[in-house]
Amino acid sequence: MKPFHMLLPAVIFLGAGGAHAAGKSPIEQRYTATYNRCMNTGDAGQGVTSAMMACTEAERNFQDGKLNQVYKMVISRLPATRQDDLRRSERNWIKVRDAVCAKELTGEFAGGSMSRVTWLGCLVDETIKRTMALEQYR
Repeated sequence: MKPFHMLLPAVIFLGAGGAHAAGKSPIEQRYTATYNRCMNTGDAGQGVTSAMMACTEAERNFQDGKLNQVYKMVISRLPATRQDDLRRSERNWIKVRDAVCAKELTGEFAGGSMSRVTWLGCLVDETIKRTMALEQYR
């Protein structure tokens, strides 16, 4: 299943009901109820990109906070010899995330306001993926 940021245009035009019928990916299951409500009501629910960006930016901040909590928990339980490896891994992940999500700014919606929405959605999805990976880090 494609990450939500890739499906976002279809959800906007087709309505969120179809997305729920197909089931949620593990990434989508991590979205907050606040985000889901925000995207499905008011201006965001009507497809107003500035409102969608506000919803997605708030979710990105929340998910980034969760990632930071998990990172701190993981690094605190590692021996010093492995902490540097995790720090390097995290710096590399940031570079990869930025490169992956930069494609959203030059892709199908390049130059339009929707490219920023899909870019923010990509950041949210990649942050959730990293949080999930760190939760399994041993």
